[in-house]
Amino acid sequence: MKKVIFSIIVLGTALALFNLFASDNEPDNATTAVLLLYDQTPNKKQPLDPKSVISLFDFESDKWQGAIIRIVPLTDLSLNPIEQFSIQPARPLTSNAFDRQSKIDSFLARIETVIKKANQDTTGRSRSELYVPITGQLNWLSAQSAGKKTVIIFSDLMENNDWFSVLRENDLKMLTDSSAQIKKLFLKRTRPKDLSGIEIYLIHRSRTTDEDKLFLRMSGIYQGIFEERNANITVGANAIF
Repeated sequence: MKKVIFSIIVLGTALALFNLFASDNEPDNATTAVLLLYDQTPNKKQPLDPKSVISLFDFESDKWQGAIIRIVPLTDLSLNPIEQFSIQPARPLTSNAFDRQSKIDSFLARIETVIKKANQDTTGRSRSELYVPITGQLNWLSAQSAGKKTVIIFSDLMENNDWFSVLRENDLKMLTDSSAQIKKLFLKRTRPKDLSGIEIYLIHRSRTTDEDKLFLRMSGIYQGIFEERNANITVGANAIF
């Protein structure tokens, strides 16, 4: 009888340890994915704050979570260079805490370095390709396995290219009189995939009343398109998450 009881205890302990290891930090649910898009086309740009971006990765609460960030400039081109790096989720029972902290520190330092470099570009651009590359990057994020997905778009959203421009009188009139027509025009260029579970922040600090009105009209177009694809949208003048 004692052997039977001992065997049951050993088996129960083994099952408990197995469940503990198996359930500890499931990779998909324990990963935070951040997409940072910043507009390089205005001559006077709102500087990016590394601390606000880093705050999205709450390693103080959970140092074992995974994290991935993609940082992409918005310019006069549809395709732009991408900075992307990540840190894999880990299990505390099978990992070294000091080594983990070192990886976290390197990950966060790299984010800060890339953002500071981005703030140094003050040349501006004569054209703006915004909606198409933004939608393309959102479609990339929609395909990622992550428990938390956040998009930060620092841009005035002032499209200025061959197919639409806020600087052309006819296009600006259409934006004022019929936002539905603008929405159709944008969707004709490209369509976002299902954006369920994605939080999108449209951030721009206007300098004038006219600029503010134009930004609100353009952000309304984006909001209408992306909310129809199940994204959650926040529009603001600064990044508060």
